[in-house]
Amino acid sequence: MDEQEQNLEVIMGLIINGGNAKSSAFEAINAAKAGDFEKANEKLKESDGF
Repeated sequence: MDEQEQNLEVIMGLIINGGNAKSSAFEAINAAKAGDFEKANEKLKESDGF
């Protein structure tokens, strides 16, 4: 694997992780709006893990 392929792999990983973090954050917002603050807190912690 050459340097360009390695860079592309890293960039794709960043994009995927960013999307996953955003998704978890939106799930946290929706849970909080529904009054489920325990789930909201779990989803926020999950989003921090990406």
